[in-house]
Amino acid sequence: MGYRYTMRDLEGLVDRLNRTTGAEVEPYRDATEAEKAAGFGGVGNVGTYHLMGAYGGHKLVQITNHGGGVRDVLGTGYASKRELYRAISAYLDGIDAAATDSHYTVAALQARAGTIERAMAENLERREKFRREEEARNAEGVAS
Repeated sequence: MGYRYTMRDLEGLVDRLNRTTGAEVEPYRDATEAEKAAGFGGVGNVGTYHLMGAYGGHKLVQITNHGGGVRDVLGTGYASKRELYRAISAYLDGIDAAATDSHYTVAALQARAGTIERAMAENLERREKFRREEEARNAEGVAS
């Protein structure tokens, strides 16, 4: 039988994820007096990841607004602790890989593709110009 994952294991991964992304560790904070007057009891820390549980499973969510709205980050729905632990670990690995110099970011790849496209267009223009000049020389030679 394999390792039995606990809530403590999952919470440790979520804390690491929040630290890695620079998000607050606590999903909610106390409301200021003005926020309390507007009807808020607690305010969601936008960008913070935390766990939600229901139906005997758990999922990773990220707070998307101050009212506490969330999105299902991994799209797993409510999964077992083992499945969720593996999914969050893979998500963290992806973040770590994207942050290293050995991997290209999407912006870097798009910039490189733009450079290649410009070079190809310039090459095509030079070839077209050369072809027109060659045709002009041939036409002059025939006319002589």
